[in-house]
Amino acid sequence: MNKGITQHNIINFTIVYVLLSFLIFRFGPIHYSHRESSLVPIFLTLYLIALKWGATFSNRIRIPLYKTTRSYPSFKVIIRVGLVLGMLLSALNVMNIFGTSIPEIIGNILHGFVNPEIGYLYHFNRESESGIITQLTTLLSPLTLFSMILGFYFWKEMALIDKSLLIGDVLFAVIQTTMIGTNFGLFKLVVVGFTPFFFGLQRKNIKLSNNIKIFIISVLLISFLILTITFYFFHTTLSRVGWSEIPPIIAIGSEVNQQHWMMQLPLSIAAPILMFTAYFSNGFNGFAIAKLFDFSSTYGFGSGRFLWTIPERLFSIDIYPRTFQYKMSEMWHPSINWTTAFTWIANDISFLGVVPYLFVISFLFCLVFKDAKENSNPIAVAIVPLYIIMFIFLPLNNIVMSVPLLFLPFLIFHIIWGMDKLSFYLNRRKQSISKYIDHQNEIDKY
Repeated sequence: MNKGITQHNIINFTIVYVLLSFLIFRFGPIHYSHRESSLVPIFLTLYLIALKWGATFSNRIRIPLYKTTRSYPSFKVIIRVGLVLGMLLSALNVMNIFGTSIPEIIGNILHGFVNPEIGYLYHFNRESESGIITQLTTLLSPLTLFSMILGFYFWKEMALIDKSLLIGDVLFAVIQTTMIGTNFGLFKLVVVGFTPFFFGLQRKNIKLSNNIKIFIISVLLISFLILTITFYFFHTTLSRVGWSEIPPIIAIGSEVNQQHWMMQLPLSIAAPILMFTAYFSNGFNGFAIAKLFDFSSTYGFGSGRFLWTIPERLFSIDIYPRTFQYKMSEMWHPSINWTTAFTWIANDISFLGVVPYLFVISFLFCLVFKDAKENSNPIAVAIVPLYIIMFIFLPLNNIVMSVPLLFLPFLIFHIIWGMDKLSFYLNRRKQSISKYIDHQNEIDKY
């Protein structure tokens, strides 16, 4: 049997990816103020070992197979309602920010491609005015995201109307992301789309390596999307900074080594390279700076910007001054620079406490992935893309805990998944006890 991509492949890729980001931090074209810190590689080694051990330990846990397959008809109504709500909310967000004039909306879509800075600044200035729509979008995000993921997962079985709704939902999301000039929305759509799609192919026993036509189309499509999003990412980012030459510094404590061989390339090549290296490496400088400050626990609310706001809204308690981001702000501004996900998690449990945290995260991911792959459990399939996003952002920030549209689905999906597994376990135990009692009754007859 062709095993395909396994949970261990993804954990190993994550480890290599984080190590490469660290090497860029230490040896790339940007000379960070604290890149010679000896504590960063020590703690990073512990963190990556924890990820590996969590995955290894998960092998000892057997995910029981379901007796029945979770089919598309069981989720059809949820998918339709969620996709319709997703399109409606995207449209409301666009109209709330940019108005209801069709020519104005079309103009902003074009600006999003040609000059993303305009849409980004306009959205930034109007963001505080979209309270009701934003709150509604957040509250319904578990349903809308779940519907989109399952739409890709059940694509081959869906009726034409459901496929049309999914395409419409994706188009509305792309339009919204393009108009506000951000990059993360497109990246999220790719992860949310392809992860369940490939699980769906596996569920139908379609092996890409054994079907040349599907394999070639998939590779070409993925390559096109990656190139398009990469180009759009650098286009929007460079549009905001407006570089006409390689700058001497990126931020405070980030001097550009103009003599580095990468910076000797033409500006059209060197500028994106510099932006790329800064994007994936500057978080480690924030990590190193955070190590200079004492730990003050934020009691479970410090691992993301969204979580910061909860104690303040509910109890009027401001925990921000207890965070490493606040303490290092004069040396490394957290609104401009990354600080790695490790720093965010350390707000709650210290840098040493991040080690068992990553062990648990890796362990849970592997269990969820196995459940998605071996059992074709749609609930588990919905969780996997969120873990993929979390792993990709490890050198940058704790994105899943910072963005409410990711945090709420991540929390709700895990609760549903846990209840689903518990229900299955209790039912199986009940059946076992019933069989045992029947067996004992048969024995007693004789």
